[in-house]
Parts: sequence; C-alpha cells; structure tokens
Amino acid sequence: MLRGRQSRYERPVKNHKRKIAYDPVLGARVLLHGPRYVGNPLHKRNPGDFGLIPPSCASARKNLCDDVGIFHRRIAQKLLEEGLRRGFLSVKLCEEWPCNIWAVSAENIPLEARLDQTSGTCHGFPLSKNDPLYTEILTRWNSDHE
Repeated sequence: MLRGRQSRYERPVKNHKRKIAYDPVLGARVLLHGPRYVGNPLHKRNPGDFGLIPPSCASARKNLCDDVGIFHRRIAQKLLEEGLRRGFLSVKLCEEWPCNIWAVSAENIPLEARLDQTSGTCHGFPLSKNDPLYTEILTRWNSDHE
C-alpha cells in the first residue's frame, strides 16, 4: 500500500444520503431503453476492452474496477442489467432515470453505477466497505437468491 493512501475499500463516501428504491418495475422500464455501460478511465488501472479515452488513468482517490476483477465491458454491462432487473435503483432520479444502479460482483463486492446525464451512459466502481449502503446491498442481494 502506498504511504498516505487509504485502503481501496476505506475511501471516503461522498454522498451519505443515497437511498435504494428496490423498484423492479422502474428497472424494467429503464432496461427497455438499453442503458450502456461505458466505464470511466479514473476507475481503471487496466483499460481492458472498455475503449476508454484516455485509455486508463487510475486515480489514487477512486475505487477501481480492476480490484474486483472487472476487465470486460460485457461483464460490467451484465451487472448493470442485473441491478436494473432486481430494482436496485436510487430513489433520486436524473430526468426519468435513476441516478444510481447497484449490483454485486462475483466476488460478493457491492458495485455502484452512476448515470452520466450528458451522454445517457453509465460508469461504475466498487463501493467502499465504510459506505452505509455496502452491507444493505449485500444483505438484500444475497437474500434475493435464497
């Protein structure tokens, strides 16, 4: 670990007011519009097949997709769609779309996708363990599979 750098899962949480709607009906409506996952170079150490511009420029202040093994756009897209199907959407809307969509990786790490309002695309990242939604998302996601 770099000196002075926080652990990858202990970064500060920017918005403590986020709430999950658990609305599969809205999720299905959003899914019909075919939201696209494009990624963000700040959350990638290795650009994989995301086609990012710039290719990748991981920020020490960001949680990285690489840390949870997401290196392919199709996997990120599938997780985005699964979060929508299950209704893991933010209560807060940006236009008619949820501002955030949550899912859980194969490694059982909660992920958050954010809508880019200017392009209508999403980028995402793993949540920090100190994020208030971390445990809530894991508990609800895993109970849905039981």
